[in-house]
Amino acid sequence: MRRHLATLLLLSLSASLQASTLPDAPTPRRPAATDPQPQPATNPRWHQVELLNTDEPIAILEHGRRLPMPCRLDHVDDTLIACNLYAPSMAPRRITYPIASVEAVYLEEEAYGPTNVALGIGTVAGAAVGGVVCHQGDAHIILICTVIGAAIALSIMLTPHPSPFPPTPHLHRRLIYRAPASPTP
Repeated sequence: MRRHLATLLLLSLSASLQASTLPDAPTPRRPAATDPQPQPATNPRWHQVELLNTDEPIAILEHGRRLPMPCRLDHVDDTLIACNLYAPSMAPRRITYPIASVEAVYLEEEAYGPTNVALGIGTVAGAAVGGVVCHQGDAHIILICTVIGAAIALSIMLTPHPSPFPPTPHLHRRLIYRAPASPTP
């Protein structure tokens, strides 16, 4: 019994000596007043996105994709953008994009009146009709007729017409943010 007691006493004494010889845990270094403070990475172009209102219709184009994803803005900060995707017969789905994966952000707006494509087609059609009407004249007469035909077509398309039916809007995407080009090595 004495032998066990002596061994136990010796073990407890050696454990206390080892604990006292170990170095203290390192204390965390306090930053000096001259140390630079880490600042959040801010992108001046991203600031325009941060100014958008919640539930605003937007479209987000990810790097490597061809078409932007339409959704409604839910949250935006200097690291990510989150939006709600509404699909027919499905519950809304929240999608989060890190800022590094976003190539462009568009604000979706309803616009009324002819689209730029419709104006271009109407102008070409009016110019063609004007050229056909004056086809037997000289080159400068044909040119004058095509310009007059294009102007008439544009004036007809841009003049608001009274109608009992409300005008149908079309979607216009306005660029709010484009990611800075990455430097190529």
